[in-house]
Amino acid sequence: FCEVTLFFNDKLLRGNRAVKQNAFGLDAFDSPNFPPLATLGVNVVSRKDIALPPPTAPFRCFTKMETGIVTVKLIPKFDDEPLLMMVRHSKSLKAVILEMYGTGNASG
Repeated sequence: FCEVTLFFNDKLLRGNRAVKQNAFGLDAFDSPNFPPLATLGVNVVSRKDIALPPPTAPFRCFTKMETGIVTVKLIPKFDDEPLLMMVRHSKSLKAVILEMYGTGNASG
């Protein structure tokens, strides 16, 4: 697989799909919205059908990153006042990424 991956608990996960599910168990990482690229048991089961194609151009590394981005994890019954204050009063904020609870609905 020619991509960033995470191997944990006998599963090879696509790196940008992996999330930490459990801080204490052996099943700490999962990919709830995308199947594992491979699983390890008695045999290795690879899903080459969902692998990204190999790159056709030389590797490039982006060195200029936008720093005015913040990620906020929202939980049920969150108080939106701190979020609104941050958005209203920040001079450098370019984007807010909201991580919603459950199905992605923000409950107030």
